Amino acid sequence: MSSPPDATEFFSMTYGEITVSGWVTPDVLRGVEAGEVIRFTVHEAMSEDIALGDLICNFAGGTLAPFRLPEGT
Repeated sequence: MSSPPDATEFFSMTYGEITVSGWVTPDVLRGVEAGEVIRFTVHEAMSEDIALGDLICNFAGGTLAPFRLPEGT
């Protein structure tokens, strides 16, 4: 699966001992960095040598949210 053309920003997150990286849009990156409550897709996500495909994430306050946000958030 390939990233949409507007997913131009590299994104990496670590949760515990697992790091996942991939590509997001500039708007998503700004939202995460601003601490917004946001649901988004990390395109072409990877963890070490494992391809995860497109990974849906929920963030709040700049960190992974421990709850599922509704679509469109």
